[in-house]
Amino acid sequence: MSTPVSPEEDRRRPFPASVILKNELLAHWYPIIRAKGLLLYLFYLLMGADRQDGCYPGVDLIRRFLGVSSATISAYNRLLEMCGLIRIRHGELRGRRRASNRYYIDVVQPPRVSKQRLEKIVAEAGGTLPTWLARPVVKNCNRWMPLQKLLEERRSKRGLL
Repeated sequence: MSTPVSPEEDRRRPFPASVILKNELLAHWYPIIRAKGLLLYLFYLLMGADRQDGCYPGVDLIRRFLGVSSATISAYNRLLEMCGLIRIRHGELRGRRRASNRYYIDVVQPPRVSKQRLEKIVAEAGGTLPTWLARPVVKNCNRWMPLQKLLEERRSKRGLL
């Protein structure tokens, strides 16, 4: 007879052998979320790779593992959520402490970059993100183009097309 496993114990079980990352995530979203956003996304993917109910690492664990500040985690969480790459259910208050947030990722199909989504990110960035992140995000959204188009431009400049 097995005993029920608490969420705290459950998240400490061994990780799956591998996580498949869609190429389009890197090709389409990297220009906007950059290295820290991708790193945080991959961390959530690693923590919840074989789970349907998301993952729920505490901020202290994320901060210590990735070597980034709590403010950076919070800012990039908002950006990833604005992009539709993660969904966050905020932890409930338990006495004087707040439970860990739950992070959900659509592993099968990350959302596509669209003109409407980019416009929404630009509109929300100023009021939602800290200035140090909002400025480059808006700039990158305004000049975003698919990797294929960038490659075509490069080839045409070199006379390869």
